[in-house]
Amino acid sequence: LIFNVGNKIDMTLFRGNMLPCFILYLSAYIAYYDFDLFLKRIMQLYFSFIVLSVIAFITGQTFDFDGRIGIEGFHPNILGQYAGYYLMFFSIYIIRFKLTLIKKIILLLPPLILIFYSESRNSLVILVFAAISFIIGYGSKNKLKASTILKTLIVIILFYLIGEYTLNNTSLGERLLGGISGESSQVRLQYSSGTIFDTILGERIMYYTIGYDLFTRHPILGIGLWNFVDFNPFELPLHSEYMVHLAEGGIVGFILY
Repeated sequence: LIFNVGNKIDMTLFRGNMLPCFILYLSAYIAYYDFDLFLKRIMQLYFSFIVLSVIAFITGQTFDFDGRIGIEGFHPNILGQYAGYYLMFFSIYIIRFKLTLIKKIILLLPPLILIFYSESRNSLVILVFAAISFIIGYGSKNKLKASTILKTLIVIILFYLIGEYTLNNTSLGERLLGGISGESSQVRLQYSSGTIFDTILGERIMYYTIGYDLFTRHPILGIGLWNFVDFNPFELPLHSEYMVHLAEGGIVGFILY
């Protein structure tokens, strides 16, 4: 734990780099030897955090990030992602363990509330992956019955109606449909692709466009690790790790990653 200041421990580096790795390895170890125990414990931890976040929102202990909820130390996107990851685990949990309808609703409601009010687009993508995970897992464990097909159709119709309402009547819908909300009309004109990606990626299309342009100019070894900041005229960094390694490491760095 001794890093760069004599014999003093760099606590920032420890908390930011060492501790998360330790938690990750411990979780992987537990999951390897007893997956059901791991699944139960990780669900309990995620659910506790999500419920506390929702309580913070209800009691007004949150900050307003352009109309989206966040709590101190946690950006709205992070809250939405945590809820999405929880639902990924939940998609496995409800296949491995039998739950009553009431318990399913109790376990589902808080993360869905958090996703809705955090207005995180990528958490919706994770939610789709959770649904796919459940369909594959359920389909591989149970025989396909007429009642199962009917239930699936009902759920699809329900999700469609909720999605339609969300898109047309909420600020989350505005974020999803609004497309690029860059720093000026010039930015929108310069970096918009004229495709569906403008809507999906929003203002991030700027960073993807710049990153890809840098890759085409330095395809083999890239521009060098952490050098994107020197080519970026905007305030945010590259959002995708894949694009980071493609632009900064070129083909070699991307393959290694």
